[in-house]
Amino acid sequence: MRRFMIFWEKTARLPFWQRLLLKIGLFGGVLFLVLYPRPGLFVKQLENYFQMDALIQADFPGLEAINREIDLLLEQKEHTPRQEFLTVQSYVYRHIKYAYDWETWGNIDFWPTAQQVWELQQEDCDGRAILAASILRARGFESARLAGNVRHIWVEVEDYELMGPDTEKTIRREGDKLVVTLPSLQLLLGSTAIYIADFPAIRHLILFFTAIILLYHPAKNLTHFLGMTITGLVGFLLLKDWAHQAMESEAISLNGNFWAGNGLMLFAIGFALWSSRIHAKAMSEIYPSTR
Repeated sequence: MRRFMIFWEKTARLPFWQRLLLKIGLFGGVLFLVLYPRPGLFVKQLENYFQMDALIQADFPGLEAINREIDLLLEQKEHTPRQEFLTVQSYVYRHIKYAYDWETWGNIDFWPTAQQVWELQQEDCDGRAILAASILRARGFESARLAGNVRHIWVEVEDYELMGPDTEKTIRREGDKLVVTLPSLQLLLGSTAIYIADFPAIRHLILFFTAIILLYHPAKNLTHFLGMTITGLVGFLLLKDWAHQAMESEAISLNGNFWAGNGLMLFAIGFALWSSRIHAKAMSEIYPSTR
């Protein structure tokens, strides 16, 4: 604690722009590690965004056994292309447990290959869609491809859409080109709600306290800090409640919890900045070099 306070005092004497750059760097580093604790997978994911088709594998080990099981299921039903598509969809849902990427990979987002999905037996929408598209291609449906938006990924094959298609499509392939369009406000709010509601609480808290501490520096009044922190946390809890409600409704509404939560968090941020500014002004009178 003593070393922390020494560091706090020393950085308080830095010129304003040096303090600002240091804070931006520290928060950026913490943010990256919270979202991507496995940096290697982050680099791989950047490649995956531009090579979506490479994730679809029509010949990975285990695929023959998968198709034999699907063939047995189809023998008991009317064998039309649509029925085959629905059987593949049902098979993937049944064998691949739904789990967020941060539960499976640690990172906030990662698109695996079909083989990785099958080996782990758990994935979120993108992994399930990749496996379903791989199975369909192995069964002769070469048109099977991925489509989606910032919230969800699904499969297009012939004139059908599988794996829970969303109403808004902002990511698709046209020939060899990846086409990305801007999402609507409703889609952005829905995607944000997922991360507010279900992203691990400990990671939210790390980001919250990092931001508050950096904004509050170089102020030192612990009573003010405690009040500001409680205000911000109450605001976040209200936002979390709004996010859970938003995920359960078809049309996302900006209700009282949304506005109150954002208001309290903005108040905490504003108070932190004001306290920081007041203390920095006092420091500049003692140490002119901090201006």
